[in-house]
Amino acid sequence: MKAACDRCGQKYEPETGFYYGAMYVSYAVSIILMFIPVAFLYFIFNADFKILLGTCIFIYITMYPLIFRWSRNIWLNIFVHYDPQLHEKIRKEIPSR
Repeated sequence: MKAACDRCGQKYEPETGFYYGAMYVSYAVSIILMFIPVAFLYFIFNADFKILLGTCIFIYITMYPLIFRWSRNIWLNIFVHYDPQLHEKIRKEIPSR
C-alpha cells in the first residue's frame, strides 16, 4: 500500500495502529456480503448446511481482498473528511504526472 495519496498527500496511515478499528468494519461488510446469498439459498432452495457453509467460505475467500480494502477505506473516511476546496488548492500546487 502506498504511504500517501498522489493527488492530495493524505497519509494512508495517520498513526500506528490506526486501522485496528477497520477489523470491525470488515466483520460487518463480511456479514452483509454473506447473508444475502446464504439467506437466498436457505429460504428459496432449502439448501443443506454443508452447502451454506461452503458458500460462506467461498464468498469470503474470493472477496477478501476487496473486503480488506473497503473496510480500510470506510474506516479512513470516518475520521478524515474530504474538503474539495483544499483538494483543489493542493491539486494546483502539485504538478500533473
